[in-house]
Amino acid sequence: MFDSDELAGFMPSNKILMLSKLNHPGLYSASNITHALQLALPITEATSAAIGSAYSSTMRMMEKHITRLVELMGGLERVKATPLPTVYVTHLRTFLLIYLLSMPFLYYALWGWYTIPAVSLTGFILLGIDGAAAECESPFNRRANHLNMDKFCSNVLNEIEDLYVQNADRRIHSVGENAAFVEN
Repeated sequence: MFDSDELAGFMPSNKILMLSKLNHPGLYSASNITHALQLALPITEATSAAIGSAYSSTMRMMEKHITRLVELMGGLERVKATPLPTVYVTHLRTFLLIYLLSMPFLYYALWGWYTIPAVSLTGFILLGIDGAAAECESPFNRRANHLNMDKFCSNVLNEIEDLYVQNADRRIHSVGENAAFVEN
């Protein structure tokens, strides 16, 4: 499902092992992200109203994005788990074979020797479309023409890191401003 070496720098080995045993590591990870956000944005009795409001707003926004991420994971899983129906594939390929095999007999009287390149070109085009449909049936493999999920995930990770750094900078500045306010 995933390469445990990719997580080695982010998670301890016991968590990676536990994650690999789960039926749905994506939902577990989303739950852990929500929990980490709750720890990162604590609202206690000592939290000022302005900071509490900012934390609450940030938490709602992040939870909304996490919910959307879980919805998108579900959509991707449906795409991955839904093959083309066997009857459809069999019918399509049978019709294609009969059509391509009958073309020389149907068009020889009309085209003569030009029937051979015409049938060859038509066969190449139609079989190519069938091959492309078979490739599109499973878009998440690790082939050159498939979706680069590693790049998508890397981009998401970079964006989360940027948000985390921005939040930490805001906290540092707000603590500095509060300290300066108390001194004056």
